[in-house]
Amino acid sequence: MEILSGNVVIGGGVVGSWLHNSLISSGRESILVSDFNAPSQTLFSQGIIHGGTKYALGLRKSEIIKNIRSMPQIWDLGFSRKAKPFLPQEAILSENQMLIFPKSLMGRAKRSLVSRAVASTTSSGGLTNIMGKSFLSLNLNEKVLDPATLLSALCQGNMINSVVDSVDTYSGIVRLRNGHTLKSNRIFVCAGAGVEELVPQIKIQKRALCMFSVRSNRTLPDLFLHYIRGQKPLFTITSHSGVWYVGGEISEVSVDIDDHEASSMCLGALCGAFPELRKHKLSINCHRVDRIEPVTADNNRPNSPLIEHIGKATVILPVKLTFTPLLSNIAVRAASDQVYGVYRGEALSPKFFPIWRADEVL
Repeated sequence: MEILSGNVVIGGGVVGSWLHNSLISSGRESILVSDFNAPSQTLFSQGIIHGGTKYALGLRKSEIIKNIRSMPQIWDLGFSRKAKPFLPQEAILSENQMLIFPKSLMGRAKRSLVSRAVASTTSSGGLTNIMGKSFLSLNLNEKVLDPATLLSALCQGNMINSVVDSVDTYSGIVRLRNGHTLKSNRIFVCAGAGVEELVPQIKIQKRALCMFSVRSNRTLPDLFLHYIRGQKPLFTITSHSGVWYVGGEISEVSVDIDDHEASSMCLGALCGAFPELRKHKLSINCHRVDRIEPVTADNNRPNSPLIEHIGKATVILPVKLTFTPLLSNIAVRAASDQVYGVYRGEALSPKFFPIWRADEVL
């Protein structure tokens, strides 16, 4: 069966779902194709809407802060219903996050550097109970979101649940595992994993990470913070249904060791920062993921996302969740206005598919 559509979006993560939603809202024809039976890479994101604050610590800060600074304000337009897509308040896990510094000479210097670079306030929140008083803090106006709730709100309109087998960037033909064929004037490839197989012309790099989920026999406080050591956070914590999801430098340095050693390293870092955790019985699981990014000369994290047009295909690599609205706005300008009106599939809701919630993935 061949299905005609002005636009086809491949990838049901936040970037693909947001773009699909925006195309429909602008009156364009769009079909979203994704394997909804598998967890989206979005769900391995910590859901942080960065405004560039933590990058004020590093040597490469100027370029990436310039690129990312305005992103939180753009997201706020959706949450305040001043711009589409309208975003649900229930997707907000926290209105802010914190930067935490050791109470040392170096910690004071880092805190001073960041406080001069960004707007922030001092607040310890409920951290004293778990950290004692041996820390300095800055409170940042950068939201943390639940990716699963965000996805559920963005998925609308015509959707097809299938693996994509191939993309012909010249003819605009997309072949699906379920036997269907799509033909479109514009194909937006927003799939992270597998993008190099669908569009081999694109140059990517895979940056391995070992993320951690932390559970306790006691109630863990809801934390949304970066614990700073050196030029970057030693670890970043976000809380999801009583589970801590941990990333940061600890996730980068753990990629070449086994799960047991990596979990032990994570435990040591957390207990070193949070003395009270020694009274908890913690269970730590490893989650190994590959971040798909535009290739860089030094193989480090890129400073900017990528949109590249190859024939009738547009490949989107966001780098950070926070860039999603900007990338969608740019991509919509390349969209086809052609309306075929042939496909009249049901506007499927995510409830028909096993959308994996963060606490289930973790």
